[in-house]
Amino acid sequence: MSLRSRPPRGTPPVARLLRMASIVTQTQRLRPALATLARETTAVCRADRCSIFLWRDDALVSLVSVYAAGLPRDLRRSFKSLRLGRLDDVPAFARARRDRKPVVVADVSRDVAAAPEWCTALAGGPFVALPLHQGHRFLGLLVLDNSVTARPASTLRMEVAAVIAAQAALAIDHARLVGEMRTLIQEAETLLNVGSTATGSLELPEIVRRITREAARSLGADSAGIYVVNDGEHVLQPLAAYHLPKEFLDGLRREPLVWCEFEPLVEKSRWSDDVPNDPAFAHPVLKKFPMQSALLVPLEFRQRRLGFLVCAWWTARRAVKPEEVRLMEAIAGQAALAIEAARLAAIAEQTAVGRERTRMDSLLHDTLSSTLFALALKLDGCLHRAESEEFRTMLEGVKQHAKAMMSQIRGLVAPQTA
Repeated sequence: MSLRSRPPRGTPPVARLLRMASIVTQTQRLRPALATLARETTAVCRADRCSIFLWRDDALVSLVSVYAAGLPRDLRRSFKSLRLGRLDDVPAFARARRDRKPVVVADVSRDVAAAPEWCTALAGGPFVALPLHQGHRFLGLLVLDNSVTARPASTLRMEVAAVIAAQAALAIDHARLVGEMRTLIQEAETLLNVGSTATGSLELPEIVRRITREAARSLGADSAGIYVVNDGEHVLQPLAAYHLPKEFLDGLRREPLVWCEFEPLVEKSRWSDDVPNDPAFAHPVLKKFPMQSALLVPLEFRQRRLGFLVCAWWTARRAVKPEEVRLMEAIAGQAALAIEAARLAAIAEQTAVGRERTRMDSLLHDTLSSTLFALALKLDGCLHRAESEEFRTMLEGVKQHAKAMMSQIRGLVAPQTA
């Protein structure tokens, strides 16, 4: 059955409740499902309006609010723009959460005196607040009111409303679980792509460039970059950049980042959606090239900090969720692993070259030494057979040259142990 389809008038309450249960268990789109649930609730519970509020970021916010069929909508009484940071401002809401049971309010003006905008939205009509809990977690409230007809709260079917509130809580928690599962799958796919890149046969600059691109795309960042400090150096070098403005890179070349000055910024992952005014991001480079939002993640390998990954939003205010920080930390770990692997490969290559040079030196030493020694022996034989003094003098000179060459070879290419 479609979420938009409505049962005919006169549908038995049991049939409506079964329809509500099917909506909760079959849909993966929370708002349309709860809107349909609220519409059915007004009919079953004989309420003028059914509103569902979520407890999100320590505040109560409206998700859906539906009037009963045939009743006029009054935009002046909308909950849409309202946000309640303290439940105690509406005591009925606070009691419903604390006692985990419905709270009936007959006189709105007294109970909602501390929150006049909520009193206006409820229009002075009686209402019932039903808490939405899943286990120990408070999810929000389901509120039924008679703000249009002003019928007394006793006309509301409370026992049915309690069942519906449980269904609404189940739908909200189901949507949360679906969202978390979808996020985990996306994270796994991203890390799989990054891992495949990091373990590929590409050169390090291309590997890190692709990792940087994947990081930027996964967060929807405008730009991203990876900066590292090489062994024995004190300034950061841009190893990879994705959509970084040319003037930013030129500025880094003119005024490089000194690692000892910048390292305190990346002792741990940090983000801000107001970089120009955030003391934690007070650095001359960031002031010179202001970005509105940024995320900095350290690159670490075995407790050794190699540099950092940065994702930037130049004009948009972007809050970074904890799960997004965890994903970026995992990506930064892959990048650090690739960088360290490349460093070790370079060391191994240098060691192999050194060993080959030592082997060739030893071979050259042995070959030249044996050749010159054989030459000296032959010169001795020639000296014994020489009849002329002039010829003997010439041979003696050649022999001395051979000895000098042997001495020089021993000094220049002395054999070493590989």
